[in-house]
Amino acid sequence: MKLSSAMSHDRSVVEFTRGVIRYRYLVLILCLCGSLALAAGLTRIDFSTDYRVFFGPQNPHLKAYNDLQAAFQKEDSILLVLAPKDSNVFTPGILSAIRDLTSDAWKLPYATRVDSIANFQHSEANGDDIVVEPLAPRRGAIDAERAAKIQQVALNEPALAGRLVSHDRRATAVNITVTLPGRDIGEVPRAMAAARAMVDAFGAAHPDIRVAITGSAALNNAFVEAALKDGKTLFPVVYGIVFLALLLIFPSVAALVGMVAVVALSTAGAIGIAGWKGLLLNPVSAAAPLIITTVATADVIHLLTSMNNRLRQGASKKDAIIESLDINFFPISLTSLTTVIGFLSLNASDAPPFHDLGNISAIGVLLAWLLSITLLPVILYIFPPARSKFLDRFRFFEKGFSDRVIAHPRIVLAATVFVAAGLIACIPRIELNDQFVNYFARDIAFRADTDFAARNLTGIYQLEFSVDAGGSGAIADPHYLANLQRFTEWLRDQPEITHVSALPDIMNRLNMNMHGDDGAHYRLPESRELAAQYLLLFEMSLPQGQDLRNQINIDRSASRVVATLRNVTTRETQELKIRTEDWLRRNFATAAAAQATGPTVMFSYIAETNIRSMLTGTAVALLLISACLILMLKNVRLGLISLLPNLLPVLMTFGIWGLLIGRIGLAAAVVAAVTLGIVVDNTVHFLSKYQWARQRGGVSPEAGVRSAYVIVGPALLSSTVILLAGFVVLSFSAFQANADLGLLTAITIFFALLADILMLPALLIAFAGRRGE
Repeated sequence: MKLSSAMSHDRSVVEFTRGVIRYRYLVLILCLCGSLALAAGLTRIDFSTDYRVFFGPQNPHLKAYNDLQAAFQKEDSILLVLAPKDSNVFTPGILSAIRDLTSDAWKLPYATRVDSIANFQHSEANGDDIVVEPLAPRRGAIDAERAAKIQQVALNEPALAGRLVSHDRRATAVNITVTLPGRDIGEVPRAMAAARAMVDAFGAAHPDIRVAITGSAALNNAFVEAALKDGKTLFPVVYGIVFLALLLIFPSVAALVGMVAVVALSTAGAIGIAGWKGLLLNPVSAAAPLIITTVATADVIHLLTSMNNRLRQGASKKDAIIESLDINFFPISLTSLTTVIGFLSLNASDAPPFHDLGNISAIGVLLAWLLSITLLPVILYIFPPARSKFLDRFRFFEKGFSDRVIAHPRIVLAATVFVAAGLIACIPRIELNDQFVNYFARDIAFRADTDFAARNLTGIYQLEFSVDAGGSGAIADPHYLANLQRFTEWLRDQPEITHVSALPDIMNRLNMNMHGDDGAHYRLPESRELAAQYLLLFEMSLPQGQDLRNQINIDRSASRVVATLRNVTTRETQELKIRTEDWLRRNFATAAAAQATGPTVMFSYIAETNIRSMLTGTAVALLLISACLILMLKNVRLGLISLLPNLLPVLMTFGIWGLLIGRIGLAAAVVAAVTLGIVVDNTVHFLSKYQWARQRGGVSPEAGVRSAYVIVGPALLSSTVILLAGFVVLSFSAFQANADLGLLTAITIFFALLADILMLPALLIAFAGRRGE
């Protein structure tokens, strides 16, 4: 069946293609020089090392956290969790090792504070004075008697038990506060590299102690590690799959060189532009090269398939190239436009990394389109072509399959709608959950170490509060301290909370010290003057770097409360935040406006805020894509018909996700926008071939559908397989948001293929009308 040879050419496209071939060497030089100029920006690319990049400047939770850190200290932490094999940290040998590690930790880059059971500043009564000294002596041996005293104090000290030492004595921690200048992005990697070198040396000297490294600085570094790991593992696999598939389908030098050129230059150009603009890559935007590769491949596949058809019909190489571009210029241009719209809609996201992913991918798609209509025809003309027999395997579209769909359109339509409705009904089963520790694969060091720390001692999920006292110096007011202690005790009663650090614990101990360490006086001072004097005396006894600036603001008008949580879900975090703020409003007048904040809160809301922001972006993208389809197809009915097979796959994907998995996180917000632009591609190619047959041949809807099956079927299947492979590989990303995005997109593409070869033909036959369009 030689439908393509009968086509009446678009003269402008034909003349354009002839001009490209005529001036092929000039086109080749211009494409290469332009691409290399853009790719030069690759030398300026680097990775972001701050988890805050996931939150826009107007994000209310980020603002609240920045305000808290401005009031106290802006700091990050490296938390070392130590677990001896004998499950007892209070032996003289282990305590000596902890003391040595604490001393070494002060030497790390940007370290401004180190806390452990060894250097904890313990206060005791000495007559009428208070003596403040570290639990472990700075020098000399630690004997069994001193070890027993350290154990007795540490397990009964609220600031230590459950945070820096476990209640069962089997694990302890050294918390290193790092204050980063923020001058360059290498600060976090330098601090973490030094910490790991220190831990490695410690492990060599003490092989009986397991040390895990976690904390907010480790979290920042993990984003870089995840992106680099994906770059080393996933991208080579994707490129290998693409090129092997290409060699299998189109075994020719021209096809291989053309594919490599389009994919490599469009990817390098897009990332290069990001480099010229000074963008920092992150685990999300670092997936752009993989996405560009798979999308660019689809354009090339359609052009190569049409060219192969004409070569097998006996056309010359030049004529085959011209007719291939003539047939595909409109659908490739339209699909590139819709894909770009889908990616650009990610700018509506509340998470800036998705802005970068969308913009870089959109630029890559545009470059791939431009290279496909200029550089690719030149390469195909210069190199000797080869005819593919592999595509003959897809000829079942011409007979059998198409016959059944055409013969029973209403049955096919009813069956697909029934299946779609069943899956869509499962969407309410999905629960949003964004535990940021679980963003990383288990083989990422941060994830493994943080899980270890949570099992043996403490987690890094925290709620932080700046609790206002009502005026300068008011933190010493007994009424404020009493309310703060009530709040602290209420927090400790909450099932989600494992430890609370707050000022009343210090004031209780100081009051007891000032009464000869009499346990009956372990309570708050009775007057503001006494509390202020106790606090001043204590602070004057503290060594540099271990003061109370991380708990009390400069004018002493507020104090900081930190509640450490077990590994809770996003929903549990949100519910706890609401409960705590409600308690403060009802019971603590000066702190009624206090908010629970911190990275845990920020990440627990990120999926919801992104979904809300992306509702607008996705709606705008849908309207623009629909308008493009209607305008470029010049047919309202066909444009409206195309919406159903493009929207249902996304809904079906979330339905099957709700049925089989149930939980979803950061990727949920952007899947619809990303996939909408991609899945339209096959619909456009099918509709364009169908419309051409109706208009040029004056045939019935059934014959139009059959011709579309014949012309576009092989390319549709082969390009979909490659797209599926690319996004399935992305589902193995070390970063969970990318993995979810890859798997959700792959499932959507699969459902879109079924919709385009089953539902769309049935819709066209049932509703497109009998007269030529």
